[in-house]
Amino acid sequence: QAEGQTVNIDGLTVNTTGRGIKIDDQYVDNPETVDLTVKNATFSTAKKAAIMVKSAAGADITLSNVNINNVAADKVNAVWVDEDAKQHYGLVTVTGGNLVLEGTTKLIEGVLKSEDEKEYYIVNAAGLNWLTSEVNTNNNNFKGKTVNLLVDIDLAGAAQTRIGQYNATSFEGTFDGMSHTVSNFTITASDAEKNGNYATAFFGRATTATVIKGLTLDKATIEGHHWTAALVGYNHGKVENCHVTNSVINCSHVSDDACGDKAGAIAGICADSAGKLIGCSATDCTVKGVRDVGQLVGAAATSCVDSACKATNVKVGVHKSFVDCTDGSAGMNISSNSLIGRIL
Repeated sequence: QAEGQTVNIDGLTVNTTGRGIKIDDQYVDNPETVDLTVKNATFSTAKKAAIMVKSAAGADITLSNVNINNVAADKVNAVWVDEDAKQHYGLVTVTGGNLVLEGTTKLIEGVLKSEDEKEYYIVNAAGLNWLTSEVNTNNNNFKGKTVNLLVDIDLAGAAQTRIGQYNATSFEGTFDGMSHTVSNFTITASDAEKNGNYATAFFGRATTATVIKGLTLDKATIEGHHWTAALVGYNHGKVENCHVTNSVINCSHVSDDACGDKAGAIAGICADSAGKLIGCSATDCTVKGVRDVGQLVGAAATSCVDSACKATNVKVGVHKSFVDCTDGSAGMNISSNSLIGRIL
């Protein structure tokens, strides 16, 4: 039972038609992390893993001289996280052995995949970089597939490349943040993007097939020139229960196309009726631009933002020193107290 205890096991032999050790929080009112050490052990099991974790509190597991060659289901990974507890995968640490989510295998460092390859699971920053490369370089749009974020990821101030681009590639699957957070990163438009219609955000472009849900972005710094936001630059998709906190979004003018146009904490633009923000929020953010700037989205139809969306302490400002956009004056549609900068 996951009740915060420390368990030390030495000289164990398990020979069973079931699994080996299971850490569970069933019938536990307030589960706590179990500290488990297993050494000089041999597991012969007919089902699942040598050690299975099914607890919302996770576990810290240390293994030494553990033999899993006779575990029928998995001779590589000594510890599984139960599929029903996958949201808590990041709370399980393993020293001296390998960890995997039930029903998946390791694709590369940082990425697990389901047997049917319809579900992918990101478990660290390397996995996030893999997703970016797959979309931007390999033109894999993940349509009909789901990418899940199993852990919080702190990028420690690193530069992050956006996932997908307005006029080139896009992520068209489902990204499920599973209530996790990506924090402390910057996204900056490149010099090549200063003379064109580019979107700058964690996801550059979302199509009508895209679903982004359950993701929080914290302490993001976004520097773009058109369709600029923390989460999605150019949105045709469904964004649900996503949140941006403690972030700065800066959409500045450099050319007629990259003119500081359309910025918000969640999305730069919801381009048509397909683009939706559902239950989304921004808190303690600053959004600045030249034209069409709102607390959550720069420009959108009123149907884009549902009644559960909100902004708290989101400061909206204008770059008055920059020259006008070709189709409007600097400072137009800068809505300091509105979720949407300009209603389309």
